[in-house]
Amino acid sequence: MGSVQLDTKTSRDAWPGLLTGLGLFGFFVSYMVAGSTDWGPPGTSAYGTYQTANRLVALPIVLLIAGVLWLGVTGRGRMTWLGRVGWAVTMGGSVLLLVGNVAEFWVFTSRTYVDPARLGSWRLFLLGGSSLIIGGILWGVATARNQSVSLQREPVSR
Repeated sequence: MGSVQLDTKTSRDAWPGLLTGLGLFGFFVSYMVAGSTDWGPPGTSAYGTYQTANRLVALPIVLLIAGVLWLGVTGRGRMTWLGRVGWAVTMGGSVLLLVGNVAEFWVFTSRTYVDPARLGSWRLFLLGGSSLIIGGILWGVATARNQSVSLQREPVSR
């Protein structure tokens, strides 16, 4: 029987994308679960469940941040200006998601929903989500354009 060799460079290069995808998928799933729980004013038993579910949303966001950061660091030499802008907006959006979530459900969690600090936290979270989407689109377009250009190049003759 022949042995199977694993291309370790290719496997190693897949980790940042896998981590980013896992973080993004986990974020969407955990956010849907948190949003579907019953909730009430802070201090009630319903709020306790809602608070716990929303606190768990932070875990996949940390994975997302790590993956986006890793992708940006390893790919920075190949990125165009649009790719760098898209990556920066994506990275900033991911961080704002985490900051907004932590502020709302860890720091200002006992305050009412209309408290300015709590509302500000929610708005940071929303700004982070919007930035993540916009940055991801820009980064994806830049990456696709970069890939199509590299595929269309003529081979160098010797």
